[in-house]
Amino acid sequence: MKKKILIVSNSDAENDPRVEKQIRFLADDYSLIVISTSANARKISGAIEDCFTITNESTTPHYLQSRQSLITKLYIKGLKACKAISHRTRAGAFYSYHRLTHVQQLRKILPNIEADIVIVNEIDCLPIVCDYFHGKNVIFDAHEYAPREFEDSFGWRLVQQPLITRLCDAYIPKVKILTTVSEGIASEYRLHYPTIRTEIITSAAWSKRITPKPSRWPLRLIHHGVALSSRRLENMILAMNEVDDYNKYELHLMLVPSDKIYYGKLVQLANQINDYVGRKIVTFMRPVAMSDIIDTITDFDVQVITIPPTNFNYKYALPNKFFEAIQARNALLVGPMPELARIVEKNRIGVLAKNFTPSAIANAVNQFTPAVVDRFKRRVNRLAKTVTAEKNQARLKTFVSELVA
Repeated sequence: MKKKILIVSNSDAENDPRVEKQIRFLADDYSLIVISTSANARKISGAIEDCFTITNESTTPHYLQSRQSLITKLYIKGLKACKAISHRTRAGAFYSYHRLTHVQQLRKILPNIEADIVIVNEIDCLPIVCDYFHGKNVIFDAHEYAPREFEDSFGWRLVQQPLITRLCDAYIPKVKILTTVSEGIASEYRLHYPTIRTEIITSAAWSKRITPKPSRWPLRLIHHGVALSSRRLENMILAMNEVDDYNKYELHLMLVPSDKIYYGKLVQLANQINDYVGRKIVTFMRPVAMSDIIDTITDFDVQVITIPPTNFNYKYALPNKFFEAIQARNALLVGPMPELARIVEKNRIGVLAKNFTPSAIANAVNQFTPAVVDRFKRRVNRLAKTVTAEKNQARLKTFVSELVA
């Protein structure tokens, strides 16, 4: 009989790349139970024995756009209901946490589940799961560094950071293995939780057999992802006003307009640049399904990733879009983000901007010619065969097999 693994996430399992991969990684060898906000998680794999749906009642502020922002609303409710307890105390943190809707739903679901291994995604589900599976084998996929996730937001630092930090301090020491996306973030967890085994499972995409497409003028630059003001995407747009030749480069943005106000400002700025230049040098594309991203962006020449380190996780980011670009055989233009810069420079697969200003990005763009891009693409093609989700699958399977042995 196959061992049972419970995968828990307060996100949509179908559209959360890490959760979706966890299910696919383990589907062949284990019987899976999935708890997420998705009503159709069974579509991911026939190995899902049982599936439960929880509610993320997030009224997410556009400046955060994270499942953790749902804590703000209910946390404040908790404070009003228990005025004598400060939100900076341990008791106040736990009181507020247990009032969350998804926690109350999990309290009803978890007693009916038996599992040999539990994989918990991010901090907002870890405490309640640890409470019910005390002594069980828990793998905590933190994704990023939770105590500093949105430290660029004053509201988050004031209201949520004390709660998140106390939950991390109380429950991370109870897990068997902690996984995260990059070495910089793993080092921070090891610093604060030195007794916990911390491993890296990157966000690498599934391998794709794609032949790099020859480049020609005008070179087509692409950036895809979520429109958040903390990412300073306007710098990419402004950079297109400073390139040496307006006829040689185009920037295409495939953005999920999570922050509709910010997205509107980007569109307005792009229109102004296009009017000044006299042609559509910046174009917005309709976002595609997660499964179609690589096949879509392979038609472009250069992936642009210049997200300034406005918070700790941005500084040490190794985002999905980077690995999707590698499988799509895009050349890379990246800002001086330590994890990205290390890979790009080591493998000579792109250009590193000196900083995150429009001028620095424009200077990096000017270094690309069709011949230069094609040379980068050939190197990316070699790298794409080694930087894959399949490698991460082997790692996660090893961690799981060690715990069930």
